[in-house]
Amino acid sequence: MVKRSDTPPPSSEEPRILCVKLPYPEVQPIDFEVHGGAEVILAQWLAQIIKKDSLFYIYWMPRNDMILVSVAREKDGFYNSILGEHRWGAFLKNCRRGWEKHVSTIFYSTYNTDRDVQRSGWRQKWIEASWFDDDYSSTFVHPYPDPIYTTIIPDSCRAIPAARRNVPVSIGASKWLVTSVDRDVPGAPVRTVTEDKKKRKKYSGQVGSLPYV
Repeated sequence: MVKRSDTPPPSSEEPRILCVKLPYPEVQPIDFEVHGGAEVILAQWLAQIIKKDSLFYIYWMPRNDMILVSVAREKDGFYNSILGEHRWGAFLKNCRRGWEKHVSTIFYSTYNTDRDVQRSGWRQKWIEASWFDDDYSSTFVHPYPDPIYTTIIPDSCRAIPAARRNVPVSIGASKWLVTSVDRDVPGAPVRTVTEDKKKRKKYSGQVGSLPYV
């Protein structure tokens, strides 16, 4: 019997799939069935840590407390910097009473492609440009606080790279070291290059400095 060949790894053009455990805002999966606004708020939150042009799809499943997000595949390991616990009381300017201790946690997914996700029964919704009005960031703290490293890994998620433990990374629109857009990966951030040794030392360990996993 001929052995089946191994599945090839995703190409550099294939989107990356992220998992979000207990996503912001506080909604039930059924809320994504219709355009009720929950998916818009969710996308606006994600756009605080991922460039909005890099957000493609939201995936959800009934009776599941986790959603998946399809995003442009980065080349410099940028997404390593947003993995971990995002505490609502820290990133919301006016956190609703009772939400202070809520935590949304972001991981890499064990799904490699959008097709893998769809085959597993996840429902898909396209993230629309019209969801991002002029003040879509007004609800959130700037600069956005760093996520907290965690070793608690839900099903369908990958462990956060150990390099995150001791490498402080500042994220959020006001701190991104972005000077241009990588044309190969829409919306992917790139690092500023400087010949000033003092500046190089100052920005050591910030967004984009972690190895790709």
